Amino acid sequence: MATEKNTSAESLTETSKGKIPLWILVVFFSTLIIGASSFAITQYQQQQIQKTSNKQKTKLQALNQSLLEQDDVIDMNWFHTLNPLVKDVTGSVLWSSQKQQGIIKLFNLPTLLDTQLLHLWIYDLDGKNNAPISAATFKPTSTQVLLAFDADSKVSAPLKFELTLETKGVDGVVPLLLAQP
Repeated sequence: MATEKNTSAESLTETSKGKIPLWILVVFFSTLIIGASSFAITQYQQQQIQKTSNKQKTKLQALNQSLLEQDDVIDMNWFHTLNPLVKDVTGSVLWSSQKQQGIIKLFNLPTLLDTQLLHLWIYDLDGKNNAPISAATFKPTSTQVLLAFDADSKVSAPLKFELTLETKGVDGVVPLLLAQP
């Protein structure tokens, strides 16, 4: 009889060893569901970003084509200043005074500090006080920029386009690139 009790006690121990506690299963499946959900959400967000990016590219391509069809279109390459920060930068500016719109293209941009941003200015021969007209202020997120812009006020006879570097908390700007028709 004693051996019979031992045998049933051993079989109980073996059975309890073979079972996984319920809390471990709950934690495992919860972790699995959370992980799968996180992955699905990330994939969805990336798809939405890609769709938005593709729509923006399509809009810019349509604007580019529209500007090129204008009689007064000006297509200029950037000239470098002596600033070594932009020695490898290339690109162009496209502008139509009829449409009062343009596109700036920049390639091989350096990485800027968090406190720095770029500012595009247009100098107009017919402008008041010969003061430059602000056309765009932006912080590049990659080494390439394709950006549509329009001026804060009417530009009828553009003399030059200037891209400057501005640093928050510091007075003055640093000229980087110039373009002239």
